[in-house]
Amino acid sequence: MLGTLLIVAVIAILPAAIAKSKGRSFVLWYLYGVAFWLLAVPHALLLMRKPKVTDMW
Repeated sequence: MLGTLLIVAVIAILPAAIAKSKGRSFVLWYLYGVAFWLLAVPHALLLMRKPKVTDMW
């Protein structure tokens, strides 16, 4: 049981890291990855990069 939880905790880092590299929240995507790993990975891969906000002034 503890081993399974550890594995889930580790593999949830994958979608979180991908999403973070595209400008999204690591923590939210980590939680999403823990709950729905099979959905989170392709979703993270298909994410568009978040545009950088530039000051107009």
